[in-house]
Amino acid sequence: MTSLAAPPFLSPAVANGAPTGCPDVELVFARGTFEPAGLGRFGEALASSLRSRLPGRTVGSYAVEYPASLDFGRAADGVADATRYMHRGAPPLALGAPYVVKSLDLCAPGDPICQPGGFDRAAHSSYALNGMVDRAADFVARRVDPESRSAENPRGSTAVNPR
Repeated sequence: MTSLAAPPFLSPAVANGAPTGCPDVELVFARGTFEPAGLGRFGEALASSLRSRLPGRTVGSYAVEYPASLDFGRAADGVADATRYMHRGAPPLALGAPYVVKSLDLCAPGDPICQPGGFDRAAHSSYALNGMVDRAADFVARRVDPESRSAENPRGSTAVNPR
């Protein structure tokens, strides 16, 4: 499963106050289970795809440091710790689905990580091959720059609707 949220995880750098040398866009990505430290194969593919869709902009990347294992006991401890602070940043009331246009939820059919009852372990490794990495890159690029290049908009015209 891949969940993307344009801000704050991936957003254009703020021009005023941003130190020189900062990228225009920063991709924060958590590698897949059992992958070695770094972005992992899907994170690298997404970063590469974003760079091709945002010519003229610099795209940096940050690899989230975490165990990337099935040791859920430790991971659950971290989640429990993080949830203690989540309420501080959440809006007090949200009616409807205010973040729908700012997020994209991709789950390959049968992926046991994101689909209840899914048993297709190969599906969990299929994101770079099934087009979802490119869909994610298109989604993000359109939010950063509505005139960006994408699979639907290879020349980067204003015909793309960012919503």
